[in-house]
Amino acid sequence: MTGAQRTVVPDDPDSYNATNSSPHRTSNPNDNTSPSSQQEPMSKAEDNEGKGAPDSNNATAPVQSPDWTDDPSNPRNWPAFRKWTIIGLLVASNIIAAICSTAFEPALPSLMSSLHSGSSSLASFTISIYSLGYVLGPLFVAPVSEIWGRRYVLYCSFVAYCATLAVCGASKNFALFIVFRAIQGFAGIGFVLLGPAVVADLMPVETRGLSLSVMSAGPVVLGAMFPVALLIFRETYDPVLQARRKEVSEKVTSVRQGQLNIGNALALAWTRPLKLLFLAPIVPLLGLYSAVTHSIAFICFATVGTVFADEYGFGPGQSGMAYFGLTSGFIFCQISLGHFSDWYIRRVSLKHRGTKPEDRLPPIFIGATLLPIGLFWYGWSLEAHTHWIVPIVGSAFIAMGILYTYLPVQMYLVDSYTTFASSATGAATIIRSLCAAVIPLSANPMFQRLGYGWGNSLLAFIALGGVPVALLLIRFGERIRTNPRFQPSL
Repeated sequence: MTGAQRTVVPDDPDSYNATNSSPHRTSNPNDNTSPSSQQEPMSKAEDNEGKGAPDSNNATAPVQSPDWTDDPSNPRNWPAFRKWTIIGLLVASNIIAAICSTAFEPALPSLMSSLHSGSSSLASFTISIYSLGYVLGPLFVAPVSEIWGRRYVLYCSFVAYCATLAVCGASKNFALFIVFRAIQGFAGIGFVLLGPAVVADLMPVETRGLSLSVMSAGPVVLGAMFPVALLIFRETYDPVLQARRKEVSEKVTSVRQGQLNIGNALALAWTRPLKLLFLAPIVPLLGLYSAVTHSIAFICFATVGTVFADEYGFGPGQSGMAYFGLTSGFIFCQISLGHFSDWYIRRVSLKHRGTKPEDRLPPIFIGATLLPIGLFWYGWSLEAHTHWIVPIVGSAFIAMGILYTYLPVQMYLVDSYTTFASSATGAATIIRSLCAAVIPLSANPMFQRLGYGWGNSLLAFIALGGVPVALLLIRFGERIRTNPRFQPSL
């Protein structure tokens, strides 16, 4: 079969096959109408495939036991309370990882003084070095989670994150702080990367948008989360659960009419993010698109506290107020985007008797429009030295633009590559985090030379380029994703 034909994925009826995607919409899982009444007659080969015959182009599609869909052990069939408890645990951990990436920015002058450094570029580096761990982490976290499951990767992330946080807090020299700050990012990627993957394991496509949106909210003390995780978190990854259910050795995790040894499984899993990065163009395209907004976000995070300290005389305590606009914008998006995305998916499903991953993309046009508006507003209100609330309101639009771009991309990758969601989001994260680690280093020199008005305007003009890109992704994303030449064997 070619990529232009219909493919039924036995283990995930509400998502697209990661390696042999179909341009047609997936059938509505809540629709009880028989397939024959919904679709045109299929060829014999297509009929066999619809019954679960192995796809010759998909060497890693997990073997599905016939009763797994209705099995109580299937994470999709767990009680809602159990699902949302696991998601809540990941939400708390995820947001702490995000907060720790920039929370000390208002106190940077004091931090740099205690570390015996006065360089403004190095001050920005203390923020952006965190993203270096996000560059390297996906190459390890995603493959391991797809071999041995999510649970133990998250346990290791809890321990490593708390340890590196303690070392950074006790550091007395700049080199030690930077090294463990990078390792902290490496540990934190476990929460960021596996959050969407666990949501894909637990939730059907109709409610996945709200779950992914919630995944970026809800701070709690991280140190208390590890014992809670030991009590609450259970494995959610289908192939691992099915292997355990059949009493197959955990070393045998990738199956195609046979079994692969652990060496081959590791090699296959570790190359999967790279295959998606270099052989599936839609993944790097979305990664580059979100990298622009992610870099702008880190520029804001790395400078907003010190900007308000310099321009409005905010002290270290007051500088926290500078983040009020960003926080408000993020919260608004988390509430609105998840509900809108799921509502839109249900509406499209009823209208077209199915959905496709591209149905997640329309909100990125909103984000591409709001981001430059926010940057112009924020920059020129600072330049004119208006009341401090005016640039804070502008920063709320920046936050909405950032999240209206980031979340639809995550939802799209999860829906497109559900079985290998951690590898797909990891491949995009590599590009996004590499840019976020380097580009913010230019923030202070840029603002010193151009001022806040033209400096933010430069960022806004770059962000404006995202408007036609967003339209092109919405219009041609499906064609790129389903092109038979761009279907790597995963």
